[in-house]
Amino acid sequence: MYVDDWITGQDTREEALFMSRHAKNIMKEAGMEMRKWISNDTILMAQWAAEGFDTHPMDASIRLGTNKTKVLGMAWQTLDDCLTLDTKDNLRIPRLVLDSMNDEVSDLIEIHIFCDASKLAYGAAAYVKVRKQNEVLVNLITSKTRVAPLKAVTLPRLELLGALVAARLSSRVQEIIRKKRECKVFHWTDSKIVLFWIKGSSKRWKQFVANRVQEISKLTDPDSWFHCSGQDNPSDFLFRGLSVDTLISNNKWWTGPPS
Repeated sequence: MYVDDWITGQDTREEALFMSRHAKNIMKEAGMEMRKWISNDTILMAQWAAEGFDTHPMDASIRLGTNKTKVLGMAWQTLDDCLTLDTKDNLRIPRLVLDSMNDEVSDLIEIHIFCDASKLAYGAAAYVKVRKQNEVLVNLITSKTRVAPLKAVTLPRLELLGALVAARLSSRVQEIIRKKRECKVFHWTDSKIVLFWIKGSSKRWKQFVANRVQEISKLTDPDSWFHCSGQDNPSDFLFRGLSVDTLISNNKWWTGPPS
């Protein structure tokens, strides 16, 4: 029998310890010893070592060539619990955007949500725009993509589904940011049809459109929706087959279109 690496996770340290003991005993009964145990939890690692588990050393390197801890072909930096793709350039994303700026951020924060769709998928990307001293900073903070329905749907309706994703994403982002600061929100679509639907009364449209426009209007102010050109819409990258190297160097994806 051949067994590859076993990867799992639990919500608590206690559950993880129970699961590891159980798995180890089951495999031992079959005459197979589980080795190279590793976790992002140093206390769990210490407990495994105390119980005689064959543990694997924690590696701080993030490069595939030097990091010996691999998960599905990606380097796993267990200390920070990050999975990393090996690329020629380093991709650095600030984990905290607002907290790290503290009082240097102006009172007004802008959130810009872009949405788009293709025949295969639809989605949205959210950006935060802040003023730090005399500099305006824009950062991608989150994005969401959905696979298009198997049943054929017209492109305008797919773009409406993208707008719905944007509205839900916007609601969640505002909920988080407004715990710390006030913010002004803008929603962008490159579909004039979708914009027409959102700014109109949902009662005027057929059920598919009406139901989604109604939810969008409930989650966002229709007056906060605007049109942008397809060229300036960064959410278009959600559906492209871009290599990691190309994506890393694409400033429009990470910082949005030019102000």
